[in-house]
Amino acid sequence: ESFITTCKYQGYFTIRIITGRGLHSESGPVLPDIVEDVVCAMKKNNMVLSYQWEKKKKSASGAIIVYLKQFERFD
Repeated sequence: ESFITTCKYQGYFTIRIITGRGLHSESGPVLPDIVEDVVCAMKKNNMVLSYQWEKKKKSASGAIIVYLKQFERFD
């Protein structure tokens, strides 16, 4: 969460977070689920605009692409 927040305030629009695929974990991948939960919560709090897994599927990807919300829309 602090990495994403820091990137947002430094002016980044897009970041890639490498999670790995969890191929060497005995009980399966853990980090991709945790990172996705954090990114999803930050999206609900208007810090993240959107996100997608690098290869379109979490199980095939080792990274998540996060699009940060940098501008507020004023109506």
